[in-house]
Amino acid sequence: MSLARFERTACGLGNRRSILLSYRDPLGLYHKYPNTAPAGTLSAAVCFTILRPMAVSHDALINQLVPLLSAKRLAHSLRVAATAKQLARHYGSDEDCASQAGILHDIAKHQTPNTLREMGIVCTEWDSCWEHFPSVWHALVGPVVVRHFFPDLGDTLTNPIRYHTTGYKTMDTLTMILFVADFIEPERPIPHRAVIEEQAYTQLHQAVGTIAAHTVATLQADNRPIHPYTHACMATYGPPETAVGWTP
Repeated sequence: MSLARFERTACGLGNRRSILLSYRDPLGLYHKYPNTAPAGTLSAAVCFTILRPMAVSHDALINQLVPLLSAKRLAHSLRVAATAKQLARHYGSDEDCASQAGILHDIAKHQTPNTLREMGIVCTEWDSCWEHFPSVWHALVGPVVVRHFFPDLGDTLTNPIRYHTTGYKTMDTLTMILFVADFIEPERPIPHRAVIEEQAYTQLHQAVGTIAAHTVATLQADNRPIHPYTHACMATYGPPETAVGWTP
């Protein structure tokens, strides 16, 4: 996509507006969100377009995330949001909720039980998970952190955020969309990308099963513990035939 064409897409008329995470200026210097980009410096890789206004704006969500996430993690979250929105449009699900879930899904990624307590967020029910499954703890406590910062969002995003890493035995469409989007966002290095992306847009349930199978294979190869929710996800959704014999 040419720069000129992208600028028309990102900055066109109507109710489109762009959130800029980072950009290069004419001297080649790299700037990070929330700086304002001069005209002619937008990059398709770092711009995320919102098509409709929301009760809680994407600007508000991202502004809250800036002190909580690294620039790299925030960029990942925006890519997941864009991928989730595309999947939601394809399956007739709520695009705004999918975008919100993508933006917020890793809100607790850099936190610990102690740092949450320092912020006045108590979720002791997940302390055992921190001890035994620290790599998935951030997802399970994520809805609690979201509720702390955004009490008006309601509970629609609870299951998508909570199960975006482990999966679960029963997942609604939005939950499956975020689970898949987190795995296939364009800059995540994954094996068999063409296979799983095709599944993502043809058989969403099968894509969930394939991802769960890959997760189990990876954890087994690394001799790492597998959360019971992932086992439950496997029991419901997979493994599909395409996942048999996969290696991480």
